[in-house]
Amino acid sequence: MGVPEIWRYRRETLEVYQLVEGKYEAVAQSIAFPFLPIAEIPAFIEQSRAIGQRSAVRLFRTRIREILQNPNP
Repeated sequence: MGVPEIWRYRRETLEVYQLVEGKYEAVAQSIAFPFLPIAEIPAFIEQSRAIGQRSAVRLFRTRIREILQNPNP
């Protein structure tokens, strides 16, 4: 595809791949959102199914604010 980063969500798991020397490699941290713990994202996706997208987005925004305010817990 040629894009720098691809996110793949399946079976309640998020995988992030980055383009390295023409091939995609699985990585633990996003270059687009380096502050965002990738492991937390599937829970927000599942929450959107349970409580609705708007409520889940509010919770996600709250979590992002927490992370940005306290980058080193």
